[in-house]
Amino acid sequence: MRQWLAIGILWAASIGNAFAATYYAVEVLVFALDDPAATEYLAPDPGTPDFSEARTIAEHGFTEKDPDGGGLGPEKYTLRSRANAEILYHGRWVQTMANRVSPSKIRITAPAPIEGEPPLLDGVLEIGAGRFIHIGFDLRTRGPRLPPSRTAAGGTGDYGAAYGRMDRRISQSEGARGISRSPLQVAPPDDSQPEYPFYRLTAHRKMRPRELHYIDHPKIGVLVEVMR
Repeated sequence: MRQWLAIGILWAASIGNAFAATYYAVEVLVFALDDPAATEYLAPDPGTPDFSEARTIAEHGFTEKDPDGGGLGPEKYTLRSRANAEILYHGRWVQTMANRVSPSKIRITAPAPIEGEPPLLDGVLEIGAGRFIHIGFDLRTRGPRLPPSRTAAGGTGDYGAAYGRMDRRISQSEGARGISRSPLQVAPPDDSQPEYPFYRLTAHRKMRPRELHYIDHPKIGVLVEVMR
């Protein structure tokens, strides 16, 4: 009798554990990389992520934690001190894990330091579980403001005025020496060119708890770790 009672207790406990929520601690570190040669093969218009179903960590009801209390502190220090990387985002939170077929879509952002400028980072993280933890990134970052383009002929505004004054002084000097030449042509800023360069990273990984994964891109780097 006692044997059957013990079996019943173990069976009930196993059923309870099967339906108990399992919590995972997710930590993500996004940083900017500077590879000057990379701009030659990056798309000029990378597009934007799909934010239609994405919600913030708080809107999902997940519990945010102090990121500096996580496990990526040494990597963050190394990136800043040795690689001279710019940390765009460091987040850490605790969540239950959705099924990989309908993953949680989390919006992660890094606001611009100057009001009115585009955010430094805006993207979506998808995370769900099956046999493995499935995590996907669709991130868009921006670089520093581009200098004004000068592709059109003729000078207008400050650029035309400045170079016009210079042109007149050169012409007077050359005229006194009997030199003739064509007028200096100054191109104003080209409004058709983007004001900022944008870069986009899309990636998907299968991982196990306690595995540190690095996602590489010429302009963006991501470190992600999930603990159970």
